[in-house]
Amino acid sequence: MNDILVNYYYQQALKEATNGNITHALQTLQKSMECGNQILSGRDAKILAGLCNYRLGQYEACRPFVDDLSQAGILTVNDLDALAKEREAINQLIDQKKYRRAIRRLEKNPEKNVMEFCYLTCLHGILGHKQKAIQAATRILAIDKGNQLALDYLDGLSEMKMRWSF
Repeated sequence: MNDILVNYYYQQALKEATNGNITHALQTLQKSMECGNQILSGRDAKILAGLCNYRLGQYEACRPFVDDLSQAGILTVNDLDALAKEREAINQLIDQKKYRRAIRRLEKNPEKNVMEFCYLTCLHGILGHKQKAIQAATRILAIDKGNQLALDYLDGLSEMKMRWSF
């Protein structure tokens, strides 16, 4: 019975990830783990979990799955280390209030993930670049349709617009 549930939730997670609902896919994979009573059963489920965490920019959450990702030729430990190091450098720039430099550094990455677009949304918002912040929030939703930060940001803009237009 557990194998049937694990497979069902894995198939649901795969469908959600394919449809751009990365956060929901991870939540569904969590149900799969609970049914299997172990860390994700099956290599495919581990690869999917690793990929979902990678697309969300949750590098530390990728680490338990890096062996499977590496065997599939997707991502290695060295890749994760380099990404984490780059994230730390960006965080330092933000801590130093060097927002423009942080933005330039983020924009150099051609394959941005949800977390990087979250950074761009917030940084452009801080600098008053409303259009660029909206574009970054929209890019988040293109990757992860249910991302709450992007939805809240865009809802807040919409609400402000309604309040100020009479």
